[in-house]
Amino acid sequence: MATKELKSFLSPILLFTLALYPNIAYFFTQDAGLSYLFTSLLYALPLLSLLLLVRNKIIFYSLVFIITICTLLEYTTVILFDNYVVSGNILAILMTDTTEGTEFIQANVHICWQWIPILVLSALSVYFYNVNAKRNIRICILFILVSIILPSVFVKYKITNSYKNKLTYEYFIPTRIFNRPPYNVPYQIYNITKIQQVKKSIKEAENFTFNASKQVSDKREIHVLAIGESMRFDKLSLNGYNRKTTPLLDSTKNLISFNNYYSTACLTMFSVPQVVTRATPLNYELNYKEKGIVQAFKEVGFKTYVIVAGGNLLSYEKYLTLGTDSLIVLPNKIINGEEVSGDRDIVVKMDSLIKSSDDNIFFIVEFKGNHHPYTNYESNYDIWKPNFKTSANVKSDSLYINAYDNSMLYQDWILSGIIDKIKQQNTVSTFIFVSDHGENITPTGGGHGGDCSPIKTEYHVPFIFWYSDMYASNFPKKIELANSRKDVRLNADNIFYSVCDIANIELDSIYSHTDYSIFSENFEEHDRYVLLPDGINYIKVD
Repeated sequence: MATKELKSFLSPILLFTLALYPNIAYFFTQDAGLSYLFTSLLYALPLLSLLLLVRNKIIFYSLVFIITICTLLEYTTVILFDNYVVSGNILAILMTDTTEGTEFIQANVHICWQWIPILVLSALSVYFYNVNAKRNIRICILFILVSIILPSVFVKYKITNSYKNKLTYEYFIPTRIFNRPPYNVPYQIYNITKIQQVKKSIKEAENFTFNASKQVSDKREIHVLAIGESMRFDKLSLNGYNRKTTPLLDSTKNLISFNNYYSTACLTMFSVPQVVTRATPLNYELNYKEKGIVQAFKEVGFKTYVIVAGGNLLSYEKYLTLGTDSLIVLPNKIINGEEVSGDRDIVVKMDSLIKSSDDNIFFIVEFKGNHHPYTNYESNYDIWKPNFKTSANVKSDSLYINAYDNSMLYQDWILSGIIDKIKQQNTVSTFIFVSDHGENITPTGGGHGGDCSPIKTEYHVPFIFWYSDMYASNFPKKIELANSRKDVRLNADNIFYSVCDIANIELDSIYSHTDYSIFSENFEEHDRYVLLPDGINYIKVD
């Protein structure tokens, strides 16, 4: 009797094992560790409960077919690409033609023999399935309760103890549970639907307009919106840091540093869109549904350029700068045997473009900046030692801090160089610099954006505003208002409207938000939020 009872559970257990098979393969190929296998098994227990409840042959066989296909896909991806399936893999399969598909199969036919255990498990789960099998109801109910309670308690423990409440459930579940088998393929299909919706929104935004207007002026204007990378507010001597990391900016006239500006995300992929569009943590989808700030300047006759160092976000997320006259990507280069970013070439390129015409010009610039591992500087800026550039093999607590400060000194030279080139033109000009996010630098490392409880140094970043003498003489009230607001609460929500206002650009009332512009008499402070790493949820930081 006991044997028959046990046999009644065999088919669901075999199918459950089949669903987890890619996790076993991942363990052996990636050294993921026993804990990874344990958590995968634990998170998958609700699926086993579901399989135990199925008492219909057609439904069970359908599940066998679906799980078999998902397992084959997951396992093959692990073997070929050292990872589980992502949405791009599924899209590639759906979009590939017959020739490409045949070539891929021919090139990888050697792994087909590894599918045998998968197919055997699939066949056995069908063979042993008995729709009339009698199972002990009490045991089933007990197992179902355990399969729900045990993973729930474990997730609670992980979030509160292992992650010290720095991850939310909304973030943990998709990034730690849904993105691995047996849930991963359905989850990636769900992601594809979101991707397609985003693409649809971007396509629909191609004809978008702000209905922007601007009073005609006989004076040439040059405005720059510059976006740094991983720059902390408290690492600038301009803001009181005890090392002279910004000596050139310190002595620059007509420069205002705002003391209380926060980024709206701690990851570049979410922070930069909120700088160049009207998107906010509370309404992030606007960055897909509308064009960016380039469009507003285009509508009032400005020549527009986007200049990006290396492979930064704006170089490949081109929808964010849709309509710009020219997108210029400056690659890394070797100088005196050292690889440095295209940051230094941005100064030269901007100078060339400014001198090439008499047009009003609007620039968006994105730097490599202070990105980890903080080696983006040339040897003559190697001031604080030891660091990665000169002492890579030295064991020292100061490696990260010194390297970061050297990269700060280098960025000071870059930013000051841009200001100097604009200043030489004697035009109505402004320069606004903000960093996409900050950085958590410790004696043994650095990073940002990895959890749902960022510390202040990860989102408290510089906001620097420079203006030409001619701008000050034409718009003294705007300068007065900006100076009076050095300590007010600001974040990336303010940038879009402030940059438009600084150029005296008026938007259609539907898109106008004058209370967010620091140059407007209508300015008001507002609550500040940071978008979490899932790109959906957000936290209040005031």
